[in-house]
Amino acid sequence: MQTPIPIEEFAEQVREALTHLHDYVRLQSCPLCSFFFPDPSLEGPSRAQRFRRLLLEAIEELSPPDQVPVNSKEWRGYHILSSRYVERREPQEVMQELSIGERQFYREQRKAIEALVQLLWEKYQWIEEHQLDREREGPAQREEAEFQSLRGEAERLASQPERMELKEVIQGVLRTVGPLAKDKEVAISYHLDERLPAIYTNRILIRQILIQALSRCIIQPEISGVHAEFGRGRRQIRVEITAFTSQGTRQSTAQALSLDTAQHLVEIVGGEWQGVSVGQEQYRLQFVLPTSEPRMLLAIEHNPAAVKLLQRYLVRQDYQVVSASNGENALRLAEELELDVITLDVMMPHQDGWEILETLKRDPTTRGIPVLICSVLDQPDVALALGASAYLKKPFSQAQLLDALSGLCGGGE
Repeated sequence: MQTPIPIEEFAEQVREALTHLHDYVRLQSCPLCSFFFPDPSLEGPSRAQRFRRLLLEAIEELSPPDQVPVNSKEWRGYHILSSRYVERREPQEVMQELSIGERQFYREQRKAIEALVQLLWEKYQWIEEHQLDREREGPAQREEAEFQSLRGEAERLASQPERMELKEVIQGVLRTVGPLAKDKEVAISYHLDERLPAIYTNRILIRQILIQALSRCIIQPEISGVHAEFGRGRRQIRVEITAFTSQGTRQSTAQALSLDTAQHLVEIVGGEWQGVSVGQEQYRLQFVLPTSEPRMLLAIEHNPAAVKLLQRYLVRQDYQVVSASNGENALRLAEELELDVITLDVMMPHQDGWEILETLKRDPTTRGIPVLICSVLDQPDVALALGASAYLKKPFSQAQLLDALSGLCGGGE
């Protein structure tokens, strides 16, 4: 077990590491690098790269929530750390950007570094307390313990979602991995579908997913470029990252690519990991992220008051309600729109709800849409036999409606 470091010495080592954030040789020799990553198998650049990533992630943890205005004083400390040490900008340039004087700049910088030291010191103390138990464990036990620690921290962050524009997150990620790409002489590019919706999850987790995926590609041997595509899917964003390499190294590189952390984080935020595929002189990793697009609900209802009631019940529940007052319009909208669920009244004019339901279930383009029958009639058996997914007897409460919709399309929170 290593001798504990006094906090004053620890703080000095953090400041030294910040100064040499882009120098892997200096980071490798930093005592904190060996403490945080003691596994001998991580000797060489890999250990220094992990230590650098730890520092970058700690800086990101100090960023205020997105709802705090970016020009407020709460952002100054994070902005100074990011500008000075990650982007390697000169103090005068940062002072001018923040519109502050020299004395205030260095005062804010000192406070930001102290906050960073405190954050890392808490991590250091936790590791120190568990060091003896970890040394007694085997490799498999250590790996499982590390995974559980990651999961616990990620789930804590996932419980603090926020709505954000992916473009802004990506631009920040590229600033973070940009120096690494420059050091490795790897060209990095990206393309975003202009129709991308906002996403609603934890910003830090999304950043770590993208940083993990991009940086693991960048540091692989013989990589000349990395390109990321962000496309719009149905209630999801498709992410495709392609690393271009020479023909002789593509197979071994793809096999060596370790993305367990990124995969776990994708699953924790409710996305889907689709794996790595190898192509001609390139390999590609793919995953999808959930969005904050509202669920599309078609209310087939001839009574305007009933439609307004549905809209009132769902106004803050992440649903967009469209309506149709007859079967003809309902079937047209069901074919044209990307619907998540349909609510259907039985007592409709000209064509009753059972006939509309039968038509919906015969049509290949609409048969997969879940249908919730909402009727004054007490006939759930008929509804389910004809293909409805659930039944609500009118009148119903908001809680009953939300509970029924939760079972059909994941709820409305």
